[in-house]
Amino acid sequence: MHNSLKMPLTVRIAEAIAWLYVALCVVLLAYCVHLAYIGKGGGVGFAVFVALFGLLPLSLPVGMVLSLRNRKRAIYLCLHAIVAFPVAALWLLEACAGDGRDLGDFIKAIWLLIMLVSTFALLFSSEASHWFHKEP
Repeated sequence: MHNSLKMPLTVRIAEAIAWLYVALCVVLLAYCVHLAYIGKGGGVGFAVFVALFGLLPLSLPVGMVLSLRNRKRAIYLCLHAIVAFPVAALWLLEACAGDGRDLGDFIKAIWLLIMLVSTFALLFSSEASHWFHKEP
């Protein structure tokens, strides 16, 4: 028997992208807490402060995952744009700025912009649209 409520492949790919962002954010947060703990003038108190402050950026990719699970495409796409576009813009600015023109930053920025656009294409495909509009 076919399960009509099963998440289509395009939506699962978008969810995998969101989980990738969650993993990257957790690694970055752990690194920042480590630097805060061992840094000059740091310690446990500063590390805890950095950890608590770091929960805010972590909430964006977690919100992306939860919005897909609750069939909220617009929320996912807005959060994805908030996460991906500024980072890609900063990488593009870094790649094009001054003497340090870096091909690696340019490639990372283009890759992130492609992920941003491809996610829109994935979530507006016919099977994904059908799944988003179907009652759970």
